Amino acid sequence: MSVKAGLVQLDHAPKLRPDGLQGNETSCQKPLFFCYKGSMRLRLIEGNTAQAVYGESFDKGLRYTNWRPRGSGDCLLLLTLAGAGRVGNSARQHRIAAGEAVLFEVNAEQVYYTDPQEGRWKFVWAHFLPRPHWFYGRAWARLEPGLLHLPVLRPGPLRAARGAMEEMVRWVRQPGALGRDFALNALERALLWMEQEAVAGSSPGLDPRVQAAAEWLVREVARPFDLAAAAGQAGLSVSRLAHLFRAQMGRSPRAYAEEQKMRHAAQLLRITSSSVEEVAAACGYADAFYFSTRFRRWAKLSPRAFRLKLSQEPNPAQKHQGPARPGGAVRGGGRPGALGGRGS
Repeated sequence: MSVKAGLVQLDHAPKLRPDGLQGNETSCQKPLFFCYKGSMRLRLIEGNTAQAVYGESFDKGLRYTNWRPRGSGDCLLLLTLAGAGRVGNSARQHRIAAGEAVLFEVNAEQVYYTDPQEGRWKFVWAHFLPRPHWFYGRAWARLEPGLLHLPVLRPGPLRAARGAMEEMVRWVRQPGALGRDFALNALERALLWMEQEAVAGSSPGLDPRVQAAAEWLVREVARPFDLAAAAGQAGLSVSRLAHLFRAQMGRSPRAYAEEQKMRHAAQLLRITSSSVEEVAAACGYADAFYFSTRFRRWAKLSPRAFRLKLSQEPNPAQKHQGPARPGGAVRGGGRPGALGGRGS
């Protein structure tokens, strides 16, 4: 992969040429280009187009491809309804069939296109910026860095998730903040159905000793990370827990514990006036500087910048109540290609 003339390229000498949009797609981002790697053509999309929430239903053929080398500045949720697509990054892609869902995390490289063997991909998508209390995806499998996967949903939850996402699509077409909020509400219901499936799907095969350790790490989020104590809760040796935990949870116990701590910290920064030092201590960090370093790596913002950003987000409910007070206004989330008016 190389960079030339401001464009990230898939190989050393790909053919790049400007091209127009296809079908009903619209654009609020930089001009589009198509990159060719062998016989595969990828639509290159540059620029951050994050919005609160935006989505649509697509039924695409073989010519449908997308590549965002730097992501879209928000999350992207794709639920396959029929046919199949391929998703991943420029190094590796995975096939997703009917009933499967994937979630690109913020700023993750996005490659997705119609599966060549299937020839058709019908799916519903949503670009969104997660609201502060949205912590979905923890039970999903991780296919690649920044890419989560949910295997085939059972018929009932699939119908419910699909219905909620299609309702979201209807609401994003409505003007104004009320339509956006209804769209976010519908999207959250879809995510809840998917999260329930992920938890239900992972629990039966999850070793109860690993589950005990994971639950303890969540409960003891205020304690410094202690692998030996977690192993004691599971009745396993430290090395055995580390091996089983990574095999079944897709990450190390330390990485899992840190994720819980960062989520807890984000909540404290959002809803309390606690200092960064106090938040760090509440999350098991004796060193506030080290905590800030880890938080910045997780949230892409320092704790203070994270809190400031939330405090500056407009609250529609306060439109006729004067200016928002610091810490009291939180913005709604966005799209994976998020709130806004553009094609996925």
